[in-house]
Amino acid sequence: MIYAVEHLQRSGGHAIIFWIIEHLNNYTFQNNLNMQGAPTDTIPKGNKNIIYSLENKTKDTSSKTPDKRILILRDPLNWTASIIKRRGNMSFYKNKKLIKDNECLEFYKDYYNKYKSKEYYGINYNKWFSSSEYRREIEADFGFDKNDKSMTKVLKYGSGSSFDGNKFDGKAQNMKTLERWQKFKDHPIILKIQTDEEFKEILKEFNL
Repeated sequence: MIYAVEHLQRSGGHAIIFWIIEHLNNYTFQNNLNMQGAPTDTIPKGNKNIIYSLENKTKDTSSKTPDKRILILRDPLNWTASIIKRRGNMSFYKNKKLIKDNECLEFYKDYYNKYKSKEYYGINYNKWFSSSEYRREIEADFGFDKNDKSMTKVLKYGSGSSFDGNKFDGKAQNMKTLERWQKFKDHPIILKIQTDEEFKEILKEFNL
């Protein structure tokens, strides 16, 4: 089985990827394929399943044909707050180009459209983090047994949480990952999201 996982940075992508991996005894994980299709790093633990990730990419750069395409999306308010906390501003690299502010928001909208399309199995990070029932639904869809062993972990990827680093490792679900935006509630980008008509509809997806 080949899984392709797309996500934006600071969106909880690695947490969900490693939750999926906990269900796979025999796998190779290829992290964050670059524009040439080469991973940043690889964890080889067998070849029965391959799972590779694409972060902030506009296209799948792998030469493989995945059996399942997954797209992970976090709500735009907390996603924005985590980027600003990490970088000091709203910016990140899309493919290999640095983009800022409105470009970042438009890129999020592109990801949202893919998340809603039939081409992808969309995973709502907020629901995944907060609802065991939602995780059971995903497991049923994937043919997995119940396994939440990874839910307590804070991963090394991205140096852990933008707000907490790795200090909640072992008790990750105590982190306030769904309340980060309140620390930046007066930031112009947060205010723009709350007043943008398209984002108002997107926020309903996350009950915000």
